Amino acid sequence: MPEELPREPTPKEVPAQNAAGTEPKKPVQDGEDVKRNGILGVAVIVLSNIAAFTGSIEKVNEQVQKIQEQLHLGATPYLLYIVLGIIFLGYLLTSTSLYKHLKGTVANRFPRRQFIIGGLIFLLMGTLYVLNVSAFSRSSDIILQGRKDVWIDKVRGTQGDNGGLSIMLWNGPGNPQQVFTTAQGLTAMMSAMDWDKPQDKDIQTIRAGFNYIDAERSALPDQCWGYFGTSQCLTEIAGWVTLGRVRALEHGDLIWPSESDKQQQLSWVQHDLDQFMTHYIASENAWSPYAPAKAGPADKCASLPKALSELSSQPPTRTYSTVMALWALLEAHRVGIVRARLAHKYDAIIRNGIGWLLTKYSTEQGSWVPNPHRPNQREDYLGLTAQTMDVLYQAGMQSEFKNAVGQPRWKTVRQDFLKKQIKQQFLGDNSHLSDMDGYVFPYPQPLEPMTFLWAPWSLAAYRHLSNDKELSESDRKLAQANVEIIAADYQGQVFEKIESGGTYELAENLLCVSDAFPRSAH
Repeated sequence: MPEELPREPTPKEVPAQNAAGTEPKKPVQDGEDVKRNGILGVAVIVLSNIAAFTGSIEKVNEQVQKIQEQLHLGATPYLLYIVLGIIFLGYLLTSTSLYKHLKGTVANRFPRRQFIIGGLIFLLMGTLYVLNVSAFSRSSDIILQGRKDVWIDKVRGTQGDNGGLSIMLWNGPGNPQQVFTTAQGLTAMMSAMDWDKPQDKDIQTIRAGFNYIDAERSALPDQCWGYFGTSQCLTEIAGWVTLGRVRALEHGDLIWPSESDKQQQLSWVQHDLDQFMTHYIASENAWSPYAPAKAGPADKCASLPKALSELSSQPPTRTYSTVMALWALLEAHRVGIVRARLAHKYDAIIRNGIGWLLTKYSTEQGSWVPNPHRPNQREDYLGLTAQTMDVLYQAGMQSEFKNAVGQPRWKTVRQDFLKKQIKQQFLGDNSHLSDMDGYVFPYPQPLEPMTFLWAPWSLAAYRHLSNDKELSESDRKLAQANVEIIAADYQGQVFEKIESGGTYELAENLLCVSDAFPRSAH
């Protein structure tokens, strides 16, 4: 009988034959790879989110923004996009690993449902990724947070050899230092600085700035400041100086380590508060930009153009002067080292000033105006209104003044502000002090044509509104939406304008952005 040739195995016998070989190890190896990729994906997601929500990415982004500024690469948050890309890869790894795992178990039992299961997995992971990304700060918020250090450098860069900050951000002739600008710039810097790790150059800038301010005081007995040189002393300048000095004293051990230096600074705070209290009109419970005039009636009439003679019947109190005086007094009351010196000396005056502001709010316009005594006004001073709200919110945070703020008119103010059509506002749509309101009877020197920046102050006001527990949830969400609308408007051309114009404009933006987006607490 011929020897039987070996036959080929049938398809049914192949698995049995392979059972003795090495093929079964491949599914085990594949399973280990799937598991490892899944763990890697989850780890990437978790670690990236930890870095984001603990503020590590924000701190790195601040340094990246400074490098981008030096290289003229704009303010695009490249670091944020990289992080979002890494998180996306994490979700992709996780979803792919989960799909392969289920494919090897559940899907093999139900082959027809394999695509449905895969679709559901990727839909679930995609939804989780979108929710994860939405929990991050918006890119516009990240840009503004990262811009703070750049702006601090720019403000510091305007400091001259005498310690004063120049009125414009560029260097050259016709750009003098000014006490008004210096006080605003120093206050903004201190609001934006990381006081856990202050830089020596910032401390030196602050110390030199106040040395300049004190060197520029007028002669005895007033020892105060006007716009320039010997011009008449102004309440709002003394308010900004006091506000800045009090905030510096909050970190006095760093800025003035010597006890005698700190005591000198406290003495100047006391002097400046007493000095601008001479501008307080007790019958009005508010402040005039200037100290009360001593001229007689004939001199008063002669000091104004005939067309403006109707101003002679109006009180000299003004909104901005009162806001700045109140803000300075509130900060002096808030900061412990200053409050210990002043006790409750000004508490009643603060309450009265708050009452005056609430009374002078125009419900017809939904706005505060620079001169509340002039009739027939129609302009909406959005920037002045937002800044006044910011100060009143700060007053309400101090228990002694909470009731003074919490009047029915305050509710009206907040509701009116929530109704503002922010989407229709361009960042350059600022209101200005009119020529008529520049005259304060009976003073011959008119006020400068001040610009009331609406965007930065509205950013601060809407941030307060978004955290206001007295408002409904829908109102708080509306306020938060307006914060995001304003923040999104800060783009390339806006940065170019802010960072190349007036120092006051950069300072007010820096101050408000720092309050709206404070540094993460660690």
